[in-house]
Amino acid sequence: MPATRRSSTRPLPRLAWLVPCMTLLFAAPPYHEASAQSPRARPRPANPAEVKRLDSRFEEVQSEFVRETTSLLTSYEQLGQFDRVKAILEAFVKLDPKNDQLKAKIAELDERMLQAGEFEMRLQPGESWQAVGAVQKDRPIRIRVSGDYRFQASGSVTADGVTGDDPQSGIVSQIPFGAVMGVIIPANQSADAKPPRPFLVGSTFNRNAERDGVLHLRTNIPTGTKCTGRLDLLVSGPQQ
Repeated sequence: MPATRRSSTRPLPRLAWLVPCMTLLFAAPPYHEASAQSPRARPRPANPAEVKRLDSRFEEVQSEFVRETTSLLTSYEQLGQFDRVKAILEAFVKLDPKNDQLKAKIAELDERMLQAGEFEMRLQPGESWQAVGAVQKDRPIRIRVSGDYRFQASGSVTADGVTGDDPQSGIVSQIPFGAVMGVIIPANQSADAKPPRPFLVGSTFNRNAERDGVLHLRTNIPTGTKCTGRLDLLVSGPQQ
């Protein structure tokens, strides 16, 4: 089933809240000027006209910075480079960590990044691990699963029930039988290395990636089980 992507084109608002950040940035005098003055030196009388001229120049610099930064972020956004916009805003949060408006904007960008990279795919129950896409550590992953399926099982079972733990092609005991589960395989993992433990995806999954790698999904039933039905997925985060 071909993947269908969705995008968002809502423009970035004016970044007037950069002004307090720049105030923090320019408030302190340059280090070499501050250290050059002796603690016992008497300050020179300030020339009001000179102070006014410097204040005016500061306002021009601040205004120009806000204008250029707004233009830069808007250009990045128009190219779909939401991660670059987020990185710049996170730098401003370090200057002004109590700025809730900046944090809200970053959260909005996270949502837009998920929406911009949203795609649909179909998971075949009973088949082996299916690669979804590359993920990055601490980046959000969102998966919505709809549909159902029936399976036909054969084989013998003892009085102890179905036992064992085979993440590669069998049942993972810590995850509900038949549920959708996932695993992130590091790109540089050797063939003989022990694979990471799978995790429950279920019908709804919304969590940051625990490592860099490729996200794989399958249903928690033995590989090769005959199944009918379908599971449709709406996925955000992984890069195909």
